[in-house]
Amino acid sequence: MNKIAVIYSGSKWQSDLFHSEKYRPFFDFIIHACDLPKKDFSIFDVLVIPRESNQEMLFAVKDKINRFLESGGLVISFGEVTRPWLPGCVWEQKDPRFKFCETGQNPRNCSGRCVWEKGKLDGRPYKLLKPEHPLFKGLEIEDLQWHFHGIFHAPGGAEVLLKYGEEADLVYLDGVTCPPGVILATTLDPDVHAGYGVVKKTQKFLDNVFHWARNRVRGHR
Repeated sequence: MNKIAVIYSGSKWQSDLFHSEKYRPFFDFIIHACDLPKKDFSIFDVLVIPRESNQEMLFAVKDKINRFLESGGLVISFGEVTRPWLPGCVWEQKDPRFKFCETGQNPRNCSGRCVWEKGKLDGRPYKLLKPEHPLFKGLEIEDLQWHFHGIFHAPGGAEVLLKYGEEADLVYLDGVTCPPGVILATTLDPDVHAGYGVVKKTQKFLDNVFHWARNRVRGHR
């Protein structure tokens, strides 16, 4: 089975997720973002990059990430890619209409009614293109429908798994940019919700991602 490393950039929800009873067994290494330049990437097979990771530090080690992929590694990236550290990735700041709290509080601290209002993209259907993929085992399209953080334009040859409308890619697998390595990129953020303990349905996708990563044979999709 693969050894999995996850990057820690100082967010409390990240720490809560990494050390939770449910998810701690998935992580063989927890690497502080500041330690990335001196870390030997060859000791693990999977690198998980959670949302709200230090983009400048990732950019500083982009060559190491490339070499890790070229050696057959798997990179899993959640959320935004605001600096060009992820090979082949084109990320765009476009957000859906998502929940906000009528009282002005953070929704996770509010017991009042919340509604869908914020964001510019609206009314475009989610399209699950590869429902048979193990990443979606036991999932319905409703299990993948919550807010996302920007959109991708997947590189040519990548396998797009989930789209928003016609032009926006939300989940893709890229095994062509840095072969034999594979990139799983998604702007969904099930890791954040698991860390905070909110929007429980997001954990279905997160569970599948980690089980797939743990059981994947290095160098193969």
